[in-house]
Amino acid sequence: QHGHLSGRHNMDLYAAAADLSSYEPVKRMQTGGSGYGLFARDGDTFAVRYEPVQPYDWGVLVEQPASGLHRSVGLVERRVWLLGFAFLFVGLAVSAFMGSLYSQLETGNQFMNLSIDMFCIAGFDGYFKSLNPSWQNVLGFTREQLMAKPYLEFIHPDDRATTASEDIRLQNREVTFAFENRYLCMDGSYKWMLWNAVSVPKQKLIYAVARDITGRKRTEKALQESEEHLRLLVDGVSDYAIFMLGPSGQVASWNQGAERIKGYKANEIIGRHFSCFYPPEDLQNGKPEHELQKAIAEGHYAEEGWR
Repeated sequence: QHGHLSGRHNMDLYAAAADLSSYEPVKRMQTGGSGYGLFARDGDTFAVRYEPVQPYDWGVLVEQPASGLHRSVGLVERRVWLLGFAFLFVGLAVSAFMGSLYSQLETGNQFMNLSIDMFCIAGFDGYFKSLNPSWQNVLGFTREQLMAKPYLEFIHPDDRATTASEDIRLQNREVTFAFENRYLCMDGSYKWMLWNAVSVPKQKLIYAVARDITGRKRTEKALQESEEHLRLLVDGVSDYAIFMLGPSGQVASWNQGAERIKGYKANEIIGRHFSCFYPPEDLQNGKPEHELQKAIAEGHYAEEGWR
């Protein structure tokens, strides 16, 4: 219509032909040219695409008012700017998040490096991947030496089987809590370690923290030996009845002297209340309970009487 094609739904197919021989895009098509540009016609500016069809000596010309094109370009520009601002905002947010995360990681690393506990990251392949300085302080080996060999080689031979079983539990997403084993030191001695650990199977890594409990183990062993010596000493006394009571008054131990003097064997009296040693009148007066409470409050109680 009016000498050019139109995609409008109300296009009149029977409109009279228009003479566009003086229109610049038409002139260029007549000389075999093709292209795109802005051209003036009838007082308006159009964006025109023109393409000659040589075998039939005619051409295709498509035009759009430049004002509409400018509006479309302006809309695209605004969208591009908005998209750019959105990317800028997202970039700043990601940058701030990564900066915060890096800062937190750095802070965490500083705390781990200052900790007396032994932090580590180990792989499912059996090698340490990262160790804090406490490892070298406790064991004497450098971190490079500890990471150069499978960590099972540093574990006491008697503890390797249980440690390997604990590794399997961790790889199956279970949590290690208060696990104990012994680690080799540079001087050839061994130290006891108390472990807590979790795993991340996707990363094939184990995150763990250990604490040197060698001093506690020595104290526990010395206490056990002291208690055993005292028990042997008390059990060997036959001239005196020596026995212990629990907080509620049940007999907790029974030596040879008590068995000889009172006549009860250990399996007959341990667990019974000590009030069984008192005569009926003392039981009615609540004497056993009174003496027990006084001993608990003051730390001792002494009296002579029939038992």
